[in-house]
Amino acid sequence: MEIVRGHAGGPEDFRVRQLRARDLLRGDLAGTDLEAHVEQSVLTTTFERAVNWARSNALWPATFGLACCAI
Repeated sequence: MEIVRGHAGGPEDFRVRQLRARDLLRGDLAGTDLEAHVEQSVLTTTFERAVNWARSNALWPATFGLACCAI
């Protein structure tokens, strides 16, 4: 299957990604096609880095408290 890429975020690109995901679920992707799909779609990190990212991007970085003096 030859993939012709449109501009990023375009309907052609969405359709290509949709077809590749369908092929992956059916088990039709193998070899370099499968490797390319995994490299583009899978994000890997450590738990510590994910927690640190969540802490640094928290919406409410204040400490937790149940009384008015905690605020």
